Amino acid sequence: MTEAASQNPPLAIAVISLLGGAALERCLHALRKIEGPLTVVGEAPATETEASDRTRITHLHTDAPVPRKRELGVAATRSEWVALIEDTCEIAASWPAAVAEIVRRSDLAAVGGPVVIDTALSPRAMALACMEYGEFAGERFVEDPSRAACAGLRPAARIAGLNLLYRRSALPPLRPDEGLIEVEVNAAIRARGGEIALHPALAVTYCAEDRASARLRSRYAHGRIYGGGQRATRSVAARIAAVAKCAALPLVLFARAARALPRAYPRRFSALGWMLAFSMAWAAGEAVGYALGRGASLAAWR
Repeated sequence: MTEAASQNPPLAIAVISLLGGAALERCLHALRKIEGPLTVVGEAPATETEASDRTRITHLHTDAPVPRKRELGVAATRSEWVALIEDTCEIAASWPAAVAEIVRRSDLAAVGGPVVIDTALSPRAMALACMEYGEFAGERFVEDPSRAACAGLRPAARIAGLNLLYRRSALPPLRPDEGLIEVEVNAAIRARGGEIALHPALAVTYCAEDRASARLRSRYAHGRIYGGGQRATRSVAARIAAVAKCAALPLVLFARAARALPRAYPRRFSALGWMLAFSMAWAAGEAVGYALGRGASLAAWR
């Protein structure tokens, strides 16, 4: 081990603050027992953190888009592994043990985990959660993700953007004008031969309402970001075909999100209505992204 490596901790955490306030405090409270430096990127906590935490928490005040916040969070750390956690979620009790296992391994480049969706969310926030994180729903891993500390890793192509764990050396160069967009970074990692996995114990609960993201305008922008990113890798004929396929995309997205709706959720029909609206907005944005590129859509990712 080199002198530089011995001076750097194995893990650093960057909390990406989307909401601030009570959501950020709850997120930080859950992380308080994990060793290593912690950086808050975005809004600082509204209240003072515990005395034991103040010595290790750094604040980077910025109103930059989320991908840029992630890039700043990575740049602020020097650890072998960096965790990017959004303050819309709270880590499970099993998360620290899962991280301790992951950082000891040499065969992984990126790891994510299950996302438990809080049933107390409003219908609009529930629709957003199901669309964004339905494929990572906790029940698809184990009955209780928080008790899965000994469960095995699973190879994966995708990991949830609110709970990302990356090996620094596996990351491609990050451009400040684009930041860290997990879909593209993960594709670059796989292209280099890096292994991406899901760990059932690396679970989080999506429990804070991100009203800015739960808007038709935001879903359109996210669809355009995705379509614009894919556009750069496809031929003209493939782009035309992709635009045509977007006509059926709302039904595909809706069906995928609807399967993730918790059975115990009381306001199902309202949530389903928002899912359909969000699906149509995303599909429209994706079609425009394929046709015209991203435009200014990245600036809307807040």
